Amino acid sequence: MYSLRLFFKSAFGRTNEEVLARLHDDFKLWLDGALSLTTLRIPGMRFDKAMKARGRILAIVGQLIDEFIVDNPEKSEHAKTTIIG
Repeated sequence: MYSLRLFFKSAFGRTNEEVLARLHDDFKLWLDGALSLTTLRIPGMRFDKAMKARGRILAIVGQLIDEFIVDNPEKSEHAKTTIIG
């Protein structure tokens, strides 16, 4: 969790503990399913759960990027000093 918090602080210039907790939990689900023996998407199985977690991760990150763009114009300090900027 520490490394995720560090990445988000350097990427977005801020952290949101609730979002980080959801991303952390979904990443663990995704990793578990990515290492499963089968890649068949059977409802309720590890790979299916991993693909759902992946979708949630992509949605959250996309939303964070969109919010960052709206909140931090191109010439702003955060746009100049963060990874996303």
